[in-house]
Amino acid sequence: MLSVLTTMASLGVGALPASAAQVVSSSYSHAGGALATKVTADLSWLNRSVQLGNVQFYVMPSHCARFNFWGYWGKGREVADIYSERICTTSSTGGWYSFGSETLDGSSRVGGISKVAIDVIDETHNGMNTFTTYRE
Repeated sequence: MLSVLTTMASLGVGALPASAAQVVSSSYSHAGGALATKVTADLSWLNRSVQLGNVQFYVMPSHCARFNFWGYWGKGREVADIYSERICTTSSTGGWYSFGSETLDGSSRVGGISKVAIDVIDETHNGMNTFTTYRE
């Protein structure tokens, strides 16, 4: 347990109440309204970093898509990022993919990460949407 706490301290993550997590998502739909791709996550603002838990990614049938998580500090300077690999579906039903948990590490910056942007990209039709949230 001590090694876990030491690692958390080195990443600039401190304990926050469980209620601090918020569900965030970004999605892209075709002009006709059909959902092409969507990513969701439980976002928790830690001391200087951001925890993204239960990351889930949807890709509609016969499509290729990917997502990015971006962490920014100060006046919009990128400090951390997480990229998914390109996922292509060939099934007739599309599918949800689980990515578990990831951390945007802002421990190297005074004040840490203050803004998170989530891009979702439909590579089949060159469509994209971005959701942005800020530390309160």
